[in-house]
Amino acid sequence: MQISGHCIGTNGADGTEPSRSDMALMALLALVAFGIRLYFLQFYEVISADGISYISIAKDFITGRGLAAATHYPPFYPILLGLASTVYHDFEAAGLAVSVIMGSLLVIPVYLLGLEFFDRRVGFAAAVLAVSWPALRYWSTAVMTQGTYITLLLLGVYCLWLAYKKGGFGPGILAGAFFAGAHLTRSEGVLVLAAAIAVLVIFTIINKLPPAKLLYVLLSVAVFFLLCSPYLVMLHELTGKWQLTGKSKIAIADALSEYLGRPDIKHDPSFKEIGYLDLFRMYPDYIRSNYLKNLAACWQQMLPYYGWVLAALGCLMGGIAREKLAQRAYLLSTFAPLAVIIVFFFIGPEYTQPYLPVLFLFIGNGLCRTADWAVGMAKGVPRRYTAWLGYAPLCLVLLYAAWNVVREVPADRDVPYHFSRDGGRLDDKRVGLRLAKLLPKDAVLMTRSGRVGFYSGRSYTTPPQTDYAGMVAFAAKSKVDYLIADGQLLGSRPQLEFLYGPILEPDRPFTPPPELELISVNQEPGGRPYIVYRFKFP
Repeated sequence: MQISGHCIGTNGADGTEPSRSDMALMALLALVAFGIRLYFLQFYEVISADGISYISIAKDFITGRGLAAATHYPPFYPILLGLASTVYHDFEAAGLAVSVIMGSLLVIPVYLLGLEFFDRRVGFAAAVLAVSWPALRYWSTAVMTQGTYITLLLLGVYCLWLAYKKGGFGPGILAGAFFAGAHLTRSEGVLVLAAAIAVLVIFTIINKLPPAKLLYVLLSVAVFFLLCSPYLVMLHELTGKWQLTGKSKIAIADALSEYLGRPDIKHDPSFKEIGYLDLFRMYPDYIRSNYLKNLAACWQQMLPYYGWVLAALGCLMGGIAREKLAQRAYLLSTFAPLAVIIVFFFIGPEYTQPYLPVLFLFIGNGLCRTADWAVGMAKGVPRRYTAWLGYAPLCLVLLYAAWNVVREVPADRDVPYHFSRDGGRLDDKRVGLRLAKLLPKDAVLMTRSGRVGFYSGRSYTTPPQTDYAGMVAFAAKSKVDYLIADGQLLGSRPQLEFLYGPILEPDRPFTPPPELELISVNQEPGGRPYIVYRFKFP
């Protein structure tokens, strides 16, 4: 195998099979990725907001209470987390272990796709970028689904292509299994499967290929629905509707909160869940303003401008033969969920990461084709002066990867903590740990911060988006014992500002409402002050 230079040998798209050297290189890249992620784990401080929900589902699963909570969050990642907890005996550590391992394995499908659709240099360059890219590294050192989802998804994309191109039960079954795992990790996986199949069907029709060409693709679809069917049945039993995901309406509510400027609209008792068609009818300007904002966010968050230029070059320089165009369309089908997210939902960094590896493939192709062009333009120059050009793309990628890793080492790791550093996330953890020492073990908390509740080790609930009387009524109904009045609650429930007198006006006498008893006013080092109230219910 030769991964460097411009004389690569057989182009992957023309039928190169992964060799033993390829396998060894993928193993080496995975080990490097694993080592980098292990190193950065020392800077991990606090669980993500979504991670708390994943752990809650995992606890239900591992203790035999089922997966009824896995409607908004699909169950596969929590299942992996629960299984890992039998080894680590700590759910947060188990979640980190799953994310690190699955995130490290991402290099395998990235390299294989590069080898299959381009050549070894492109596969290597894209895999190195996947190893070192800050966002991919960050989300694979957190209790989040991204590392698991992207790896499973791209393995499905690779196997589905093999099932179509070469046939065989193995690739067909594996494609369905990987896509099912991806969809049961993040619910947009089915959109990629549908888009990829659409490309293959169109290519088959245009080229007048026999319908039997799609036989093993249909096998993949059958395996996908077979493996997803228990979850689909569960969703039907819980919601009364047949649907592929229970996530959409909650995600729409979050996006509407941003659009309307109404914090936590999904916790407002008067808010009724709406669907896609309702958005067009009730908020006609929402789609236009939302997709324009999201397009700008994608441009700014996914790649630097030179990355977009290289990706565009790599896509355009892939050849104009019909098969080459089909290959690029197939790779671009992985962006199908992003098109939906841009139009209907609110874009955050965690939503754009699944589309980076395919962009890395195009970036690698852009670099390698540019180097090949430079070599071709220098035909009259002695070989000893141009040979290095074939190595240039790989050298550039390795240097850029090293720079990406080094620059992400926190420069302020020895600086005393201040909540402005992370928006107060570590402060929430410290508050929760303090409450774990102060409050009874059977206490039920009302807190806007899931992290406070999680690290307190107590049962907790989120306050409704309503007035004070409504909150008290909800607390009484839910048998809540304590209210944690912190900055998050004030920011999302400004109508409760009168509860913050001891913080906002510490020099003035303060009498709490009759339903509440002021227990303490605290502040963790570098954190924001908060108040602990006890509900005085009969």
